[in-house]
Amino acid sequence: MDFKNKVVLVTGGARGIGKAVAKIFLERGAKVSICDINIEEGAKTLQEFKEKFDENNVIFSQCDVSKDEDFEAVYNECENQFNGLDILVNNAGILHKDLKKMEAVNFVRI
Repeated sequence: MDFKNKVVLVTGGARGIGKAVAKIFLERGAKVSICDINIEEGAKTLQEFKEKFDENNVIFSQCDVSKDEDFEAVYNECENQFNGLDILVNNAGILHKDLKKMEAVNFVRI
């Protein structure tokens, strides 16, 4: 599938599944914004992708997706750098040690 010039935001994109998804979109011609809470991993992933793909097609922003103001800033960065957003991959999440004991209100946050 061709994603040429589509703008993709991948939350939790610095490592693991999010990183793999971001790479696939870049391979298929998309412009990708990676956000992750881990700035060190994000910087490494950004550098890796800039060396392999067009450096103008990938950006990184530190973001805690549980904070509305962080996510709004990442969205605005997509608008500023890539003139929009076409696809959101909501990969980041909040991990609780015991899902059985988690309060129902916290499922909304996930």
